[in-house]
Amino acid sequence: MRIPFLSAFAPIAFAPIAFAPIAFATLHWAAAQTYVHFCAPPGLYGYFITYFNVANPVCSYVLQVMDMSKYFYNQSWIFIGISTMGACKYLYQQCTNDNTNDNTNKNKFIH
Repeated sequence: MRIPFLSAFAPIAFAPIAFAPIAFATLHWAAAQTYVHFCAPPGLYGYFITYFNVANPVCSYVLQVMDMSKYFYNQSWIFIGISTMGACKYLYQQCTNDNTNDNTNKNKFIH
């Protein structure tokens, strides 16, 4: 099945998806740095201050941001992999003229 308008919009549609893992990794790193700085500082002082910050809503939110950025980071790589396989299949069919869905070639070999 050939969709002519898809090839014109493919670079526009898939380019932002390629930057999704970078954005989620950056968000995860920023949340981790924020958590260490405000909620669980290093050293003995950090050990004692953590008792007061464990239930802090800001620290809980930062942990939730870290968890969600990890999830969306993984999902974006899965989406990129599936999209790449679909694009490779489409390019393979276009390069080899493999028209398996074309009904006009089925009657070619009937005598």
